[in-house]
Amino acid sequence: MVIRFAQDTDVKQKQIAEVHVASSKAAYHGLIPDPALSQLTVSKRETAWKEIFDNGKTLTLVLEIEGMIVGFADVGKLVMLTKTRHRPARLSPFIFWMSIGGKDSGENCLPAL
Repeated sequence: MVIRFAQDTDVKQKQIAEVHVASSKAAYHGLIPDPALSQLTVSKRETAWKEIFDNGKTLTLVLEIEGMIVGFADVGKLVMLTKTRHRPARLSPFIFWMSIGGKDSGENCLPAL
């Protein structure tokens, strides 16, 4: 299991989109009407993630298990504290989808976070 910064040159936007859509549909099922949830598609989210990486206004952490992205978190831009010390502007909750990472991947992620 690896947590790293995604770079636009190597990130698998489709995998992030799959996690984003699957986790959103699971989390909001019963809270948001099904017709609205059915409009969440991997292709739309993949396009949105491509734009996010193309504009370079945010940094994203990805969680990988055996080379597959199973989670992500937005950290915004890094804020320079000193010439050698930076911190994230913000950290959104880590969003992951355990069925993509395999059985029990959610439990296995917790110690790493």
